[in-house]
Amino acid sequence: SIVEDQFKAGVTSLRGGKGAIYVRSSGNGFVSFEASSVAADCAAANAINVSCQNAVMDPSMALPQNITVAALNADGVAASYSSAGASVWIAAFGGEDGRDGDAANGALPTDQSKPAMMTTDETGCTQGYVRTNNQFPANVFENAAAGEPANNPNCSYTSTFNGTSSAAPVLSGAIALLLEARPELTWRDVKHVLQRTARQVDASRAAVAVALGDGNYIAEPAWTTNASGVKFHNAYGFGAVDIAPAVALAKTMTPNNLGTLVETAWTASGAVNVAIADNSIAGATSTIAETSNLSIEAVRIAVNISHPSSGDLGVELISPSGTRS
Repeated sequence: SIVEDQFKAGVTSLRGGKGAIYVRSSGNGFVSFEASSVAADCAAANAINVSCQNAVMDPSMALPQNITVAALNADGVAASYSSAGASVWIAAFGGEDGRDGDAANGALPTDQSKPAMMTTDETGCTQGYVRTNNQFPANVFENAAAGEPANNPNCSYTSTFNGTSSAAPVLSGAIALLLEARPELTWRDVKHVLQRTARQVDASRAAVAVALGDGNYIAEPAWTTNASGVKFHNAYGFGAVDIAPAVALAKTMTPNNLGTLVETAWTASGAVNVAIADNSIAGATSTIAETSNLSIEAVRIAVNISHPSSGDLGVELISPSGTRS
């Protein structure tokens, strides 16, 4: 609650009341991740090609005050490491490893050999990504020990920055352009503009189905079009950030015109007391009614489940129109 209070204070009081813009990395846990220095067992997730770490494993990612960003590689599709989840709002470029193969190591896996991001490094060749005492430079450009005189003589640039930690500053730069074009935009306006102008990528990406005892469970949906005609994917949110149409929309829209933000109280389901069948798509359900006449911008669900293996469970929120998160 302390963290949530700080986000709420930021979007209420900062930028002259228009609200701070909070950009969050979705995480680098699609293939592997650690929690409290303990490696997660991602074998089952890897086997079916779903994100081992879901972006909403961090509850603060589901706060509507955040803009959660996933990472794209140089091909414009999800980077190999980028955590997916229903809280992802948008995607931006983050790159892969940017490594060169060599005679000793042979060809590298595709995700390692594809380009990373080019950015500034610590000045000088004694520190930073590019340094003379690095025995294993990632690629020719970063081989400070060999001098790299033509392209990087002062070791001022690196070509191997990556991760959703790389996608977040790319998106932040895009948002800075929006605010330069239209400083009056509120934090909600910015989210709205990004969502309205995001570009669909990887449109043919298939859903991931898992065979259970009584049918196939869709563990990772394909692109979904909701009842408002908006496309969404857990790996990309509403799509890739597309700054030209975003700036164009920002220049023509009326700022702070989305209506008053209303936060409802938590609605209790009461004790569900339903057993979860093993190896079954039947699952257990609980229906919650929200009768207020509101346009929904964000929903959070808190679950309390007793089960010997949380990794065996899928949790879905199904809207009245049938859209599944």
